[in-house]
Amino acid sequence: MSIIVFLALSYLLLSISLYFLFEKIGEAGWQGLVPGLNFVVWSKLVGRPAWWAALLLIPIVGFFIYWGLCVDMVRSFRKYTLLGTIAVIYAPVSFLMLAFGKGEAYDGPTLMKEKEYKEALEEAKKEGKEVKYRRLLANNPYKKSGGREWFESIVFAVFA
Repeated sequence: MSIIVFLALSYLLLSISLYFLFEKIGEAGWQGLVPGLNFVVWSKLVGRPAWWAALLLIPIVGFFIYWGLCVDMVRSFRKYTLLGTIAVIYAPVSFLMLAFGKGEAYDGPTLMKEKEYKEALEEAKKEGKEVKYRRLLANNPYKKSGGREWFESIVFAVFA
């Protein structure tokens, strides 16, 4: 019974945090409070198709989709550090920190930006522009540190 209460309160806190986060992004805040719709809007904001929200209903797969959406949302605010991994552990707190943080700004769907970055990297390599290629590699905002890779692997193993 206590697990059900914890999950219900966590979902309520997640909805409230999405309300404030959506308003900060420029979406209608009430969409964060509507069950189902909040996940559809959330999917679109991180660059995933809207039907990804339906994948949350599949047992076990839903956990991984949820965790992916959490990390992608944090990354959409240019947070490529440990906050993304912490969002997997308890997203409502991370989202509230983003919603009420003074210097936090939504940068757009992170998946689209990362895809554009990879295309620019491949284009520079294909065209033989070595200087541009090295500059892109040196300024890679998506590169993970070794410590972060280990931490994410351990968290994934524990939850999986």
